[in-house]
Amino acid sequence: MSHAKTFELTIHPGLLRNELISFLHAFGIEDFVEAASDTIDADDVDWEEVLAHWTEKDDSPLLIYRPEASDLETLIVALKEHFGEGMTISGKWIADSLWQEAWEPDFCSLETQKFFIGPEGVAPNPSRIHIALVEAAVFGSGQHATTQALIRLMESQAPLTEQESFLDVGTGTGVLAFAAHHLGYAPIVGTDIEDHAIEIARTNALRNNLPLTLHLGSLPPAGKVWDTIACNILPPTLTHLLEALAGLLTRDGKLYLAGFHEANCEGIEAELRRIGFEVVAARKERGWIAWLAQRPSS
Repeated sequence: MSHAKTFELTIHPGLLRNELISFLHAFGIEDFVEAASDTIDADDVDWEEVLAHWTEKDDSPLLIYRPEASDLETLIVALKEHFGEGMTISGKWIADSLWQEAWEPDFCSLETQKFFIGPEGVAPNPSRIHIALVEAAVFGSGQHATTQALIRLMESQAPLTEQESFLDVGTGTGVLAFAAHHLGYAPIVGTDIEDHAIEIARTNALRNNLPLTLHLGSLPPAGKVWDTIACNILPPTLTHLLEALAGLLTRDGKLYLAGFHEANCEGIEAELRRIGFEVVAARKERGWIAWLAQRPSS
């Protein structure tokens, strides 16, 4: 089983925000994230209070993500030489806390307009479509606000008028793919960089007797375009994938995005605009955002 992790560098700028941003630009770093959702556990912290404090002090953190801590060593040295004690710098590995430990012990079920999603053994609401998931340390069980927001956004859209293909990038438990099946999409493919997630998604597909083709990796094999793509992953990876995802979509294709907090959505929206997309629908759950983006009609 692989355990992908990302190194997160957090910089609290104090009163030097503008100077810090200029410094990062001059250093060649454009992909920093402001007040990233990673710093806020929306279930355990009053995020509105946190954001208010950051705004008052003008000290919302800037975060930079890299596959290896060594990728940022030169930057850290330069920051300390230039700013000294003027700001706080810290680093940590992320993934386990955000994605792998996503199944909370007290999670019972998610009930939406159309679906009842929960662990096996929890009695479903007979008036909802039941999606049963095995308990596993894989993101996407339904208890996290990003998953809730995206499923509710998907089911709020007009019914399909014809069959459309669906690609779930970072499928996790497979829950978005299963919801897509019940919403009328076919064929459906899920990808994930975690071999354990692929195993869990395959198990869930069998338990729910649902069709799901799975590929290990960020993206599926080349050669096919999709009518709809969903991607619910961390902001830095999500932002970097957007252009590739756009290339996999049909001209009028739909792009469902989640995994980010309202505090750090500006960079993602800017990248969407750069590649020719606009946000056409949104859903928010406890500060976490889900978007539907498309190319403007010609």
